[in-house]
Amino acid sequence: MATTSLAEELGREYSVGYFVHCAGTVKPALMEEVKLEEMDYLQELHINSALILAQQFIPGMKAANFGRIVLVSTRGILGLVTRTCYAATKSAMLGLVRTWALEFASQGITVNAVAPGPIETEMFREQIPDASRRQQIAEGVPVKRLGKPEDIGRVIEFLTDEDSGFITGQTFYICGGASLGVLTM
Repeated sequence: MATTSLAEELGREYSVGYFVHCAGTVKPALMEEVKLEEMDYLQELHINSALILAQQFIPGMKAANFGRIVLVSTRGILGLVTRTCYAATKSAMLGLVRTWALEFASQGITVNAVAPGPIETEMFREQIPDASRRQQIAEGVPVKRLGKPEDIGRVIEFLTDEDSGFITGQTFYICGGASLGVLTM
């Protein structure tokens, strides 16, 4: 698998102290139409690749008694129509975060997740190509706008800061309040 060989190469050549797993894609389908191949694909992308890469980076983090891991999940784990595979695999990330946080906390390694809501990205525009529909979604967010990639970046920057060592095992919803109620897309 390409991820394994890349992870091994990175692990050999670099001492990685910061790891942000921000891979993701959506395979929208109503539950009755979900194909197991799509679930397998998202499992590889969202979970297996995070595990493979983290396994390569953890030895260096342990040796340094310092590390920061952030997995990018989604607000969609709270439920969203046509997101069976996406929500299931992104939800699994929270189990990884909490387990790894417990396993590595005493070694100076923190592990957290961010769960973005509707963010104005290329992927979002591909999933919702109609600009009026995107505006309607924005109006359904309590802050009345879509998020920007910088909104997510600021939280990741905070979580990876050396001074953020007392925060581990947490999930941060960056969603303009959409996690507080129902968001329809």
